[in-house]
Amino acid sequence: MRIHLKLKSKNNQIPYNYQHLLTGCLHKWIGEKNIIHGQVSQYSFSWLQNVKTNKNGLILDENTS
Repeated sequence: MRIHLKLKSKNNQIPYNYQHLLTGCLHKWIGEKNIIHGQVSQYSFSWLQNVKTNKNGLILDENTS
């Protein structure tokens, strides 16, 4: 199964270590009482595409996915 997330942000910067934030969001959506909580993760995240960068992180573009 694949989930494609489109992100929108106006002038917000995402730190380079953003993947743990995505993991936290995924677990929030699933909820605390589920069969996968505390198990080995069976998912992975791809890189964000169409972003601008600077020394502090990523800046989302209107075409970021």
